[in-house]
Amino acid sequence: MILKPNQRENILPLPVVLISTISKDGIMNAAPWSNFTPILRPLDEVLLASWLKRDTLENIRHTKEFVVNIPRVGMEDAV
Repeated sequence: MILKPNQRENILPLPVVLISTISKDGIMNAAPWSNFTPILRPLDEVLLASWLKRDTLENIRHTKEFVVNIPRVGMEDAV
């Protein structure tokens, strides 16, 4: 099976998490993120992927810190 890049959802659903960061100027940011993959369990290392420039990535590069917030079941509409 050959999939186009925008058809990856046909393989498996990706989790949606909220990534919280703070900019170098102290501005708080929380962004929904679906390109999130645990690398080691239990969440010792994670992979965030983006092909667009985002504030979240810029904040992580500057501060080297972020928080992964995993919404509980039933919060789909809120996220």
